Amino acid sequence: MTEPLPFTPTAESAEKWLTALQKDGPKSRAHRLYRSLKALNLSSLEPASRLEVLETLRHGIYTTSEMLAAEFTAMTPPLGESARSTAKLSVFLHHELARGYERLPPDPSPFGKQRALASLAWMMLRIVQLGEPLSGSTWRRLFDHYLEGENEGWLDVPVHDPLSPAQTCTPIDSVRCILAFMAMTPMWLEAAWLPRCLLYLERNKDKITITADPSGSCWCFDPRQAKSARFLAATPDNAGNLRYLHIETKEPPELPDPIARKWQHQLDQLSSLDYQKEKRVDELWCGRECAVTELERHQRGLRRGNGEWLSVPDFELLLPDAPTGPTHGEVDSDWRRPHRHVNALLKQHRHDSAAIIETHVRLRPGGLLGLKLLDDSIVLAVVRWSRPGMFGNAGRFGLDLLPGRAGIVTAIVPGLGPGPAIHVASPKGNGALVVPQTRLKPGTSILMEENEYRIAKLLEWGDDFSAYTLAR
Repeated sequence: MTEPLPFTPTAESAEKWLTALQKDGPKSRAHRLYRSLKALNLSSLEPASRLEVLETLRHGIYTTSEMLAAEFTAMTPPLGESARSTAKLSVFLHHELARGYERLPPDPSPFGKQRALASLAWMMLRIVQLGEPLSGSTWRRLFDHYLEGENEGWLDVPVHDPLSPAQTCTPIDSVRCILAFMAMTPMWLEAAWLPRCLLYLERNKDKITITADPSGSCWCFDPRQAKSARFLAATPDNAGNLRYLHIETKEPPELPDPIARKWQHQLDQLSSLDYQKEKRVDELWCGRECAVTELERHQRGLRRGNGEWLSVPDFELLLPDAPTGPTHGEVDSDWRRPHRHVNALLKQHRHDSAAIIETHVRLRPGGLLGLKLLDDSIVLAVVRWSRPGMFGNAGRFGLDLLPGRAGIVTAIVPGLGPGPAIHVASPKGNGALVVPQTRLKPGTSILMEENEYRIAKLLEWGDDFSAYTLAR
């Protein structure tokens, strides 16, 4: 049963209640704010009264959410059950605040819609800070607003913030910032720095655009599908409902290193001189299943020159003008295969996971990539972006490396049962686990070779795989 609203639904009464709430600790304050928002959202107030109360509570909700986040991001993942429940309050507060603004009509001003989208952005950020994947229903909620605003014409209507009268923003600004933030793969960044990343994008919202033009470096998304934007590998033959997200920030972001480095790498804003280590690559294994197969062969000791190695059905000598992968961003059976004896160069940065590879093989952004180097060492990576080569030259592809020794293990994973998985054992920790695409909560137990691990956080969510960091 929902509790009644603990104050008269006026701005003055809500302000007095909020002031009295300051004596409570963050957890107690969050619980009481959450219950009050639920009661407010179930009430039948006039829009003007609802807006007054929401605007009065809004600052206290954001402040309380930030206090909770500062506490749980300082903990080592995965969080315990009690800490996790408290941390999720920061998500639920923004969820209910957005629900309240969603009840406001977009006429005469889409002020409520803009506020709802802004709260959704912070709800999504808190989910990422918890190390969890965003659900399809969360994306659906965002894109329902986008499509509604596009159809009714309020997406581009300026809204004045009463706290900053000189500044204006539009609902589409919030959509751009959410999509840009999620496109920049925030799972790879330290959770405590993510709010500064989102605020940086909000300050530079004029440099983020959504267009129908796929030219240049951009991400694509379909608002009728509940999925994040993805880097565009090549111009699609049939664009359908696709929209294109362009991020035009050229100067280094106002963020501390190595966060700024990571973002510049995601946007391909670093020159080759920034990648100090160079290694020759002998083989590329495209896709999770291909990497699993090749790792199994490698662990059984099969090498070039061995008759069994040369007789495998998918053996190929890669020719410079041979078709090598999808032509418009879609995964197909030809892409998930090994490419042997390639003339590829891997350039790494010394201090983080940023790398680029130069090769004639067309690699798909968002895909898992296995690299076997000339010394037989193996590296796993995720492809971030692509820059096709001109006039027969090798293309450049941005990578995020999974540092550590990759090997095949039999893992017992909830929902998947026992099966082959890739364990990337890191000398600095418990490494990462690569499995078929599945949603695992932080804290979930995984059994590998009689050793028990726990899922610490989601690291990557690809088309055919998921990658998680591990804890013992």
